[in-house]
Amino acid sequence: MNSYTLNDDNKKTERQIMEQITANNGYETSIIKQFNKPRHNIHTNNNKDSWAKFTYFGKGTRFITKLFKETQIRITYKVTNTTRKWLTPKPCNSNSQQQFEKS
Repeated sequence: MNSYTLNDDNKKTERQIMEQITANNGYETSIIKQFNKPRHNIHTNNNKDSWAKFTYFGKGTRFITKLFKETQIRITYKVTNTTRKWLTPKPCNSNSQQQFEKS
């Protein structure tokens, strides 16, 4: 709720949603108060960068990772279409091989 720039109405709505989820899961809604305090970022020189890895699927991935721009989390991408996959021979499917032999 405090991580994003929200107007007062949106903050109120977000708080109500958080309270409802908390109550639905059997917790006291009073614990929400600890989340209502804005966090102050303490910048020191000995902080290590935190990294998050996302599988790249196109524009949607870029949109999601832009949300982390104002945080101290650095983003890296990984792909599923690698050179290794292209160069590794694929095992023959036994069903398709049997059909080929019967022809």
